[in-house]
Amino acid sequence: MTPRFESIFSAFLIYIALPLCWSTTFLGTQLAMHAFPPLWLGALRYMGATLVYLAVLLSITPLRVILNDGRREWKGLCLIGLSGVFLAIIFQNMGLQSTTSSHASLLSVMEPVLVALFAVLFLRERISRIASLGLGVAILGTLLVVSDGRWPSLGAWGGTMKGNIYILISLVAYAAFTIFSKQVLNHASVLSVVTLSSLFGTALLTLGACVVETAPVFSNITPAGWGALLYLVLFPTCMAYFLYYWLLQKVLATRLTVVLFLIPVYGVILGALIMHDRPSIHVYFGGFVAILGAMVLDRAMAARQHQKTAEGRDHSFLKPCK
Repeated sequence: MTPRFESIFSAFLIYIALPLCWSTTFLGTQLAMHAFPPLWLGALRYMGATLVYLAVLLSITPLRVILNDGRREWKGLCLIGLSGVFLAIIFQNMGLQSTTSSHASLLSVMEPVLVALFAVLFLRERISRIASLGLGVAILGTLLVVSDGRWPSLGAWGGTMKGNIYILISLVAYAAFTIFSKQVLNHASVLSVVTLSSLFGTALLTLGACVVETAPVFSNITPAGWGALLYLVLFPTCMAYFLYYWLLQKVLATRLTVVLFLIPVYGVILGALIMHDRPSIHVYFGGFVAILGAMVLDRAMAARQHQKTAEGRDHSFLKPCK
């Protein structure tokens, strides 16, 4: 690629392809759950994705190195698989049974906010007043989305609110996954970490599906059901991951934060066009407030990260890792 074409191609991936891939996760999951129960859908999705990861990993990494990474980092890999695959997918799929893909897309902006919150609470990271303000604003906006604008009935359990709370729990699991991943990635390659943790997470999902749910009758699955599953495996799970890390090698990580803020935009548009989602004005306003708060937090954390790097003490746990 020439430098000019590579720059144009990178911009296309950042502003269109990558956020579009990730924004369709919730929509694709809802369509696939017409054919598969939630846990079996998660298990089959990650079986397929893990096979792709494993094929790529074995093609570029000696088996001896992979086994050494697994032996040395097995505790961290198990925590990553437990949080980022098993718990995150279970609660995400259960949530999408009760809420809309538009709600889930708007809530997805909370993942980096939760990572920042975890870093403050458990890793004793310090953040500025501006970052704290952004954190608070994002949380308030998220509460508005979760409650669907019904502040007095925030404690109610049922309907869309129940699904939204499950989605929020899945984002907490993804945030924990990010924190655990930062520790392990200091000692193992990205592809090894993703593949080995996915193997463990897939095993847990499969075991859980066998215990809790009746296995689907595969001969009765329609082509549309298989197509939705294949889409989830190839695009939001595999292709988005490979594109993201290709971009990390080509552009500044700070440029990729725009992907995060485009995901809910694409998600809401697709939810309205395909699933005919019609969230209330309170939900849209809450999503706007959450995105605004997350942008303020991201800008403040990026400034602090730049300062740490300049001072030679880069220990941030908030850099993107997936």
